[in-house]
Amino acid sequence: MKRTLAVFIAIAATTIAWAQSPEAISYQAVIRNSSDQLIANTQVGMQISILQGSVDGTPVYTEIQTPTTNANGLVSVEIGTGTTSDDFSAIDWSSGTYFIKTETDPAGSTGYSISGTSQLLSVPFAFHAKTAENITNAAIGNKIGDLQYWNGTDWAILEVGQSGQQLQINDSSIPTWVGSSASISTLSMANVTGVSANGGGHISSDGGAMITSRGICWSTSPNPTIDDSKTVDGSGSGSFISSLTGLTEGSTYHVRAYAINSFGVAYGNNVEFVTKSLATITTSEASSISNTSIRTGGTISSDGGDYVTTRGICWNTSTNPTINDNVSSSGSGIGSFESTISNLTIGTNYYIRAFATNSIGTKYGNEITATTTSIVVPTVATVEATSITDVSAVSGGNIASDGGAPVSEKGVCWSTAPNPTTDDFKTQDGSESGVFSSSISGLSPNSAYYIRAYATNTEGTSYGNETSFTTIPSLPELSTKSAAVEGTTVILGGIITNDGGANVTERGVCWSTSPNPTIADNVTSDGNGDGEYLSQIIGLTLGDTYYSRAFATNSSGTAYGNEVRFTALEIGQSFQGGIIAYIYQPNDAEFDSTNTHGIVTSATDLSTGIQWYNGTYVPTGANARWIGSGDDNTNAILLSQFSGDYAAKICFDLVLDGYSDWYLPSLEELRVLYINRNSIGGFALTKHYWTSTEYNLSQAYTIFFYTGSESLLSKNDTSRYVRPIRYF
Repeated sequence: MKRTLAVFIAIAATTIAWAQSPEAISYQAVIRNSSDQLIANTQVGMQISILQGSVDGTPVYTEIQTPTTNANGLVSVEIGTGTTSDDFSAIDWSSGTYFIKTETDPAGSTGYSISGTSQLLSVPFAFHAKTAENITNAAIGNKIGDLQYWNGTDWAILEVGQSGQQLQINDSSIPTWVGSSASISTLSMANVTGVSANGGGHISSDGGAMITSRGICWSTSPNPTIDDSKTVDGSGSGSFISSLTGLTEGSTYHVRAYAINSFGVAYGNNVEFVTKSLATITTSEASSISNTSIRTGGTISSDGGDYVTTRGICWNTSTNPTINDNVSSSGSGIGSFESTISNLTIGTNYYIRAFATNSIGTKYGNEITATTTSIVVPTVATVEATSITDVSAVSGGNIASDGGAPVSEKGVCWSTAPNPTTDDFKTQDGSESGVFSSSISGLSPNSAYYIRAYATNTEGTSYGNETSFTTIPSLPELSTKSAAVEGTTVILGGIITNDGGANVTERGVCWSTSPNPTIADNVTSDGNGDGEYLSQIIGLTLGDTYYSRAFATNSSGTAYGNEVRFTALEIGQSFQGGIIAYIYQPNDAEFDSTNTHGIVTSATDLSTGIQWYNGTYVPTGANARWIGSGDDNTNAILLSQFSGDYAAKICFDLVLDGYSDWYLPSLEELRVLYINRNSIGGFALTKHYWTSTEYNLSQAYTIFFYTGSESLLSKNDTSRYVRPIRYF
């Protein structure tokens, strides 16, 4: 007994004219003999029948073909092109289910010894396109990958599955997705040291297949994979613990749990942690130096990820002192601390370092030196000016030694000439030694100043080194450009009319879902300099309202333009009773730079056959054709036509989802519906649609949705379609 393996490949959408339906089905089968050997390069005889209703159903079409197999035993035929007395184009594909029955004679004649029947599970769209207007129960997919199948009563949708899933037919002959990769989460890291840490994961679902391997993978980059460093911690679902070793002190690592089944590798969430290290510490400059004491300290900016248990100062008369020399402890933890070294020898030079100890070890700050002295004028250094504005600045000083006598006055003095003294402008900032800050005010914009710190004791006044600075110009002046919304992307920008007297070093836009955004929120970076620039914001959330401002930064700071408000919307999105058909652009008369507006149309046609007027040929004055004129046209038509059943009236009376402000679109409004027809959907592409734009007493404009061309038709034509709009 010979047998055949038949595989249905595709449906060819060949057409004779645009208004006709397809005339053939591509079909392929592999022919084998009773020894399971391919029948290659041989002419075979085939009788092909289309059965209706069941595998034993009535043939609605039968034909005979004599194709030749190829070198792989594959035979290809076009059903509908063979020898027959039946009419292939007469088959009503929308009437129930159909089966393809093939009967084959390997000898190339009509002695058919091989037969097989397979159901045509899905009738292609092109085969019943000519009856599409009468289909009321056809399923419509929601996203790419959705499948359509016949459940015995209606067309139904099987939503797209997950990557790695398999499609199976259940006992009820319904297609279903089975299997997936595992569901796994990464546990928080624990017991972190400088070179090791503990982690793990939890597998809440094996995805329908046995977990053959699990563990955690890690890297110094986000989202590590099993191609990076990893542990292998058994198999199966549930929770597991993993140990990471061989890490580097003070390094940032990224960890993800993983689980492998037959569908692939699944990863948990990315967890970041930092290994511990020695603390980071600096030694403070010495201050309050007397004949027998020195005051200094340190700043611990990082504990290395481990608590600092001991901190302080160590010193000696030799370089590089350690905690094995003289020590003054100053508590624990991070931050700044001070310590006074006492009982020192007069006129002696000392080497000093701050230290910090955690479980990793002891870290030393930079080494400083200080020498005890007799009474002299104070030793003071000037701090460089910071926080410079157009009228103020912050400076100060560091009194490293009071000269052996208390400081009675300190501060900074300044002038527009070099070497300022206390006879010029000055601040008075107390009488203690050490570091102090001074606020300088009353300055002139864009002017150069010279400053010196000073300190006074019983021996006199000493001055620090001279530094200079220049006050900054004013902030830039700018405005925010109008926003053009394109779904989750918006184009806007700014116009910088005045750089404030200094180069604009950075410019862009900032945005937030709250008013008055700043550069601390989301920002774009759009170069530098003044003038006009464009900015693009991407990745917005559809339906959310955003606030944006242009910004420009120069040496004086950051200035902001006016605030622009917009909503992230896209054409084809369900919104306020219908579907967004158009979003106003900056060149539209209806464009609003402070918010997002546009046109909404209904999801389906309001009418598939209605006249433009109520039966009376009178001028309506509805001759506006531009975007935004559909409402005025509709109101003008109603004022002249009054009651009745006509295109503008049914739009005016429409209420959808609580929205009652619907209109018959003007010519250009309907044109944008035609342009965006694929995104909107639901249009009859071979029909004319009414506009609200009147041409003369007896004619009005329509648009033919197959070509987009405009036509003038009689107002009494009752075969034209209507799609209403409203504004938002």
